[in-house]
Amino acid sequence: MGTAGLDQEIGYNPILSATVKNEQGVRDVGTLSEYSLQGSVKDEFIDDVKNRLRGLCDNVECEPFIDHEITYSLQSSSGNAVTMRVSRSLAQSKMPWQLKYVGALEAGNKSCLMRNQVTVGCSENVTSFLTELGFRADTEFLSKGYLYRKGRIKIVLSKLCKMKEPGQHQEQNLLPLTKSHMVEISVTTIAGTEDPGPELRHFAEMLKPQIKLTKTDHREIQSHRPNF
Repeated sequence: MGTAGLDQEIGYNPILSATVKNEQGVRDVGTLSEYSLQGSVKDEFIDDVKNRLRGLCDNVECEPFIDHEITYSLQSSSGNAVTMRVSRSLAQSKMPWQLKYVGALEAGNKSCLMRNQVTVGCSENVTSFLTELGFRADTEFLSKGYLYRKGRIKIVLSKLCKMKEPGQHQEQNLLPLTKSHMVEISVTTIAGTEDPGPELRHFAEMLKPQIKLTKTDHREIQSHRPNF
């Protein structure tokens, strides 16, 4: 969508308009595209999966993480939404907050989920900034787990938790959303340069039968999800 089209849908906003123009400039020189497959594993089998990943992945220690994430959206008059994700590391408090623009799912018969994305570092004021632009906070959760690597493939094993009170991420304030861990493998490339789908599919095959990774349709999930 061009800047003019976005202005017509959500109303002219000079800051957001400049952001979109800047993103279009990035797209001209090479937008980043994220290809991924996703799945889950029940909590009681998580140790088996960790052992499997240690054997398959690079010979380096996995990276533990605890991230606080909030998803924002800005609804347009046509029904489409601009989605932004704000996250911060609770394990490394000196790290900057991250603001991630997530594009729409790409149509077609690709073997993996694919969408364009732009991520930038920012200050803690980003939540107030998005609110002033008209964005609405949709979901807030805490993600904790481990990051593994196999060459350029990232493997994220995470447990998602809801907070009883917004912004309160102490252990006693956390409620697991499911009795499973989420598993995601992904590769990020410059848009249009290659299709890492076969590479991801090959790695996914090596995780069977413990984990079945698939191309997940988030739109169908979101249409049936409860608010939290």
